[in-house]
Amino acid sequence: MKDYFKTFFKEMGAEVGDDYITELESHFEKKEYKKGDLFIDFEDTSKKLAFVYKGLARFYLNTFEGQEFNLTFKKENELFMSFYTIMTDKPSPFAIEFLEDSVIYVADYPKLRPMLDKDTYWTQVLRKLYAHNFILKAEREIQFLMYDAKTRYLNLKESNPELLARLPQYHLALYLGINPVSLNRIIKSLK
Repeated sequence: MKDYFKTFFKEMGAEVGDDYITELESHFEKKEYKKGDLFIDFEDTSKKLAFVYKGLARFYLNTFEGQEFNLTFKKENELFMSFYTIMTDKPSPFAIEFLEDSVIYVADYPKLRPMLDKDTYWTQVLRKLYAHNFILKAEREIQFLMYDAKTRYLNLKESNPELLARLPQYHLALYLGINPVSLNRIIKSLK
């Protein structure tokens, strides 16, 4: 697990030493989930965070009209949690569901927090983590505000072809903000 954490932090732009990794590891527990299992349900107040070792999860929400949207996906070597619940102390407005059988490492954020608060080193790592997630969120918003569905599809195909290959067309359409029929038309038009 140590190499896994080191790789994660390095890809995020933070070098984390062995002593820090060892201390971090002690807070995580390996868990397995089946396809369709929920990690966090709507209105959940859980403050768990997880690293994906193997598998794929989606963050999704339902509008007041009952329409479902995929907000993001998390796959191997990615961290996820309900930042919203952790930062606001409010119930989660979205759910996190596994789209594949998955193995993750889970920690309870409130139990992890004292370790993170006691050393300014972790403050710097957290700042990079928050910045990384802010950039991902901003890039997603830019996609929706500046590009049509076809361009969003092409951008995703270029930036993350592995994810595209793993997603059922239905979930891909929900992520792009269109219905599956429209996505099918886009794919056919590109052949």
